[in-house]
Amino acid sequence: MAVSHLVVSLSGLTPDAAEGLDRAIDFTAELDARGVALSQLLRPAGVSEGSPLARWMHGRRAMGDAVVLHGFDHTADPIGAW
Repeated sequence: MAVSHLVVSLSGLTPDAAEGLDRAIDFTAELDARGVALSQLLRPAGVSEGSPLARWMHGRRAMGDAVVLHGFDHTADPIGAW
């Protein structure tokens, strides 16, 4: 019998969204309590080293989260749109 594992991906965190980070911290605490693995879809543009988001991401990575490059281009004129 095959065993399945649930993995949840979290996206949408940006350096300027402090409220989003607070909600993500609460959400990941709930997942941790349930033993659910988490992957972080990170759009690195604008995330400065030492920022609250970067520090939190480093801590979550140290706890075993997978950090995945979020490939969607959120700019006004995305690459490839033309």
